[in-house]
Amino acid sequence: MKRFIVMALAVMPLTLWGYPLDDFHGIVFSPGVVFGQFESSDSSTGGLDSLSLSFAKPFTPYMSLRVDYANGVSGDGKAMKEENGKLDVDYIWSAFTKFNYGSEWSQFYGLLGYSYAGFQTDADPESEDAYLYSDSSPSWGVGTSMKVYDETMLSLEYISYISGGDVDFSAFGVRFELEF
Repeated sequence: MKRFIVMALAVMPLTLWGYPLDDFHGIVFSPGVVFGQFESSDSSTGGLDSLSLSFAKPFTPYMSLRVDYANGVSGDGKAMKEENGKLDVDYIWSAFTKFNYGSEWSQFYGLLGYSYAGFQTDADPESEDAYLYSDSSPSWGVGTSMKVYDETMLSLEYISYISGGDVDFSAFGVRFELEF
């Protein structure tokens, strides 16, 4: 199943081959904050906050390619404490095809892609030894954007990064989209 989704994501941009690219030459830079929810068979943890950076390349008014990176901000020991120790987002890498609908003032969008994430946990809250768990999964998301200034939009989004395996990780995000 993963192989099929990766192939589909690789083929989708080929549909843009003959599309005029006159107005879509910029890059969109999007810093943001992600508020995550981690679930596994033996625990459920909220409050996994991360800083996120995204770069997107628009190809049409309705489609762009986007790459995301997120890194946990609670690595200073303020991670969510649970019975099994503390849990923190170590990294999340994602690649998405973004489908836009709307005007230049407001948009709704959907994301379809693939994510690779790593989570750090301590077996003992008092221990310095960390265990790194990583997983990859097809990802999806939905969001809305509203123009707040010239070439700047404020976005609210929900993304399911990792699902269907041993763990699930999803997040709400707030980001500014700056077009260059």
